[in-house]
Amino acid sequence: HNKPASIEALANDPDVAAEVATQIALVNDAMSHAEQVKKWVLLPRELTLDAGEMTPTLKVIRTVVIDHFAEVIDRMYRS
Repeated sequence: HNKPASIEALANDPDVAAEVATQIALVNDAMSHAEQVKKWVLLPRELTLDAGEMTPTLKVIRTVVIDHFAEVIDRMYRS
């Protein structure tokens, strides 16, 4: 048995990124310009309730996610 790749390994895999880019492009084709995904990044881990990034009903708490991943977000908009 091959050991399943970790989320971090998948987030850094160029083949995974290429497939995500392909799927985003397909979805964007059906959206107006304002609705399209312009920038995205694969995070190295799942968002969790324990880290305060999600509510008990599994809704994302954006302010916490923005705080926790500020460096990643800054890099996205720097380039």
